[in-house]
Order: sequence, then structure tokens, then C-alpha cells
Amino acid sequence: MFAQILLFLVTSIYTLTITVKNHGKIRHRHRTIGGFGIAMTIFVIFSAIYPILPFYSLGYLLGICLIHTFVLEGEKEDRREKLENLLQVEKIREAELGSARLMAYTDSLTGVKSKTAYQEDIIGIGKRIEDGILKDFAVAVFDVNGLKLVNDTKGHDEGDKVIKEACAIICKTFKHSPIYRIGGDEFVAFLMGEDFKHKTELVKAFDSQMEKNLTDKHVVVSCGFTEFEAGQDKSYPTVFSRADMKMYERKKQLKAL
Repeated sequence: MFAQILLFLVTSIYTLTITVKNHGKIRHRHRTIGGFGIAMTIFVIFSAIYPILPFYSLGYLLGICLIHTFVLEGEKEDRREKLENLLQVEKIREAELGSARLMAYTDSLTGVKSKTAYQEDIIGIGKRIEDGILKDFAVAVFDVNGLKLVNDTKGHDEGDKVIKEACAIICKTFKHSPIYRIGGDEFVAFLMGEDFKHKTELVKAFDSQMEKNLTDKHVVVSCGFTEFEAGQDKSYPTVFSRADMKMYERKKQLKAL
């Protein structure tokens, strides 16, 4: 009994001494533990004086209730708040990453997909070609005619307007295809689904519109188009190169006109 009295008393004094250095909830919890030690010291003394009465058990029951109510529950609440704060921070980080990703994958001038998005997407397309999964698609490469002349004579603001107008024409024609701006006045479209089914009509309509624009002195865009040939084309760059060559041929045709 004497050893327990000494243990509880020393622990209480030590714990209450710590409260001087602490503040807020931590001080409150140390005071609770110190108070429990003092109460147990008293109850052990009573238990030694009156061994038949259950002072020892009552002291422990009281102490457990105090520690559970004022210490353990408080720590649980603190952990819950910290967890909520961490989750909130994580949500903010996810939102920031999503926003940054959207900005990186969207061309700021035209609103279509950026060169970064294009470079990532063609990796997936190349893998699907290697695996034999992707068979029905076509590539259209576009280049704006006369943009350098506009920039040199009217300024880059007017040149940006030409780029945006050219992009709008491409998006209007190939409305079911992802469009990428991969250079200053260069665009690429992957024709799949509905646009792939009607690829011949769409390209023909686009070329006709450009010839009309040439006559009306509106924005002119050269288009090079090619279809993926399964069994012959082993990689995406092969398809792109073929479409790019056709685009330059078309540019020469339009200049001749």
C-alpha cells in the first residue's frame, strides 16, 4: 500500500509540474491525470485504513471515467480534426493538380488540346497500334496559309485572330474528333467514330471551303489526310508523316490557285 501511495503521489506531482510549461488542451489533460493520481493516493490511504470498504475499486472507477472523458476523448477529437484538415489539404492539392493539368493540356489561345496532350495521347495510340487494338482511325494535319505575312504586316495580334479563326473552322468540320494545336499554326485531328465513317465527305467539304475562302480572301488552311493502314503501318509516326506530306502537297496546290 505504501509503495502504491508513493507511486501515485510522485506521478501526480510530476504531471502537475508539467502543466506549468503547457497550455490549452494539453495542460487540461495533464491536470486530469495529476488529479487522478492525487485522488488515488487518498483512496489508497482510505483503503489501508478501512480494508473492508471498496475505496480502491471506487478510486480506479472514478479515475478511469475522468481519463476517458477528459483525456482519451479529447485526443480522439484532436486526431479527428487533424485528419479532417489533412483531407481538406489533400482535396485542395487535388483541385490544384487538376487545374494545373487542365491548363497544361489545353491550348491557351484556341481552347483545343495542347501539344503536351498530343504528345501524351500519341503514346497511347502507338501502344494500341502495337497491340493490334486500334485499326480504324485516320489523321488530318493542318497548317494555316500566309500566317507569317499577316504577322509581319499586321502584327501578332492579327495573327492570333487568324489562328483562332482557322481552329474554329477545323473544329466545326471535324466536330467529333479531338483537335490538337501542336505548333504556332499547326493542328492535328484524330478521326475516329462518326468522323472516321464520314472522313471522305468531311475532308472534301473542308477542301472546298478552303478554296472558297481563298477566292473570298478569308482564312485558308491546308489539310493533309491519311487513313491508318493495318498491317502496313507499324507505328503512329508513319501515319503522321504521310498525312504531313499530303498537307504540304495541298499547301502547294492552294498557293498555285
